[in-house]
Amino acid sequence: RIFNTATVISPAGCLLAKHRKMHLFDVDIPGGIHFHESDSLTAGDQITVLSGVGDPLASGAATPPNLGLQICYDIRFPELALLMQQQLSCDVIACPAGFSTTTGPLHWHLVMRARAVDTQSFVLACCSARPPQDSGDYPSYGHSLVVDPWGHIVAEAGIGEEVVHAELDLDQIAAARAAIPTSRQRRGDVYRLEPSA
Repeated sequence: RIFNTATVISPAGCLLAKHRKMHLFDVDIPGGIHFHESDSLTAGDQITVLSGVGDPLASGAATPPNLGLQICYDIRFPELALLMQQQLSCDVIACPAGFSTTTGPLHWHLVMRARAVDTQSFVLACCSARPPQDSGDYPSYGHSLVVDPWGHIVAEAGIGEEVVHAELDLDQIAAARAAIPTSRQRRGDVYRLEPSA
């Protein structure tokens, strides 16, 4: 079986976490793309959140963040991000992706900002760059970005290859969650998010 997998490697070169894409991109967009990942890939079945205990990413933060992983289409499912935040204490979501020029202009910024606001977490979204004069069947959108817990885009790349630099003020996570305490105000008596058994 073949999986689309993202890994987290420590500064020392050790494998810290791996995430297998859970939601396979099977779409038929009229006038746009036709794509069926399930023809060649197998879906993962594990939620991935790397604990910040011991500061495995060498962040130097007093309270290192817990890092959640999603891949591309996974980010379109808000319940997954909410489970990561509410039940696994995720503070930062990293999402490597390959949005196209069909879906990117419509949804890229919107979805990444929505997940940041939904979870009151940082979202680090890396989209594959578009080579000059790209005329392939699946032209990438680019625009890798960093979104803060309030939904502000704090750094963004263009369409080409680029390194995005951003300093994450981790105090913003607690500030956003204290100011708008959605996690404490959810109506568990009416609805509930639960991982499958």
